[in-house]
Amino acid sequence: MDLKSTEKNARRFYHVVPRPLRRVVKRNWLEWKLRDAKDNAMPDFYIIGAMKCGTTSLYMYLEPHPDVAPASEKEIHYFNTDRDLGLNYFKSHFPPRSSLEARDTPLGRQLVGEATPDYIFHPAAPRLCRELTPDAKLILLMRNPVDRAFSHWKQGHRFGFETESFETAIELEEARIGNAEAELLADPHHYSYAHHLYSYLARGYYAKQIKNWLQYFPKEQFMFIRAEDMFEDGLGVYQNVTRFLGISDWVPEDFSLKFKGVEGDINPETREKLVEHFRPHNEELYELLGRDLGWS
Repeated sequence: MDLKSTEKNARRFYHVVPRPLRRVVKRNWLEWKLRDAKDNAMPDFYIIGAMKCGTTSLYMYLEPHPDVAPASEKEIHYFNTDRDLGLNYFKSHFPPRSSLEARDTPLGRQLVGEATPDYIFHPAAPRLCRELTPDAKLILLMRNPVDRAFSHWKQGHRFGFETESFETAIELEEARIGNAEAELLADPHHYSYAHHLYSYLARGYYAKQIKNWLQYFPKEQFMFIRAEDMFEDGLGVYQNVTRFLGISDWVPEDFSLKFKGVEGDINPETREKLVEHFRPHNEELYELLGRDLGWS
């Protein structure tokens, strides 16, 4: 059989076999393949979000820190899209416990961490995270939800996931997402393309998402960061993060964090409408955090 026919049959199998069955088969295979990962470490901290808020930049500067043992890649997505693939799959992204070096940290060793900005938004993520790592520290960057939504749309438009205008996309959002949140909570195999990619406004309802996480983790385990502070003073924010984690004040030789901004401008009328739309959500957030983030 030639390669073209093999690929065609593989695609046919993928679409005919139900996703839950495909995932069970994949999980069983991974559990066997990654059986040695059972002795790997688990995360001591997570950057849980939010999408388009500077998580990549922050994680990029934490990765080389001598007191940090990073994941094999950014955005493992275990607690959102891949939570049904088994614990060995998750642990395979982290180093063996025996390889962690002794350090002057709260745990007396290197800290293990990962960053998946979708965690804050996925309704099932906090419960699953609590079950595996109840003592983990949680870092959340939050950006003006108007700018975050527009940046999110720009990314989708750039990569071809979104073909509608920004204004049309936010009008369609509720209908597109539908009942995805309940379905994601009910079925560990479920994946919602719309919930993942078209949630321009919903991802900016930070207070709702934080309250979901606070059902499972005490507030003292969180560090809440205004993303604009990260963009304006990356070094200062980075140093605050190292203090929060209890690691040394080591800084990379080249700390040239720069925020490129968003190409293009939001229509002024659209911005004005969104400022009003997010006002009650932002006020709820400010009350929850005990500080005004100054978004308008």
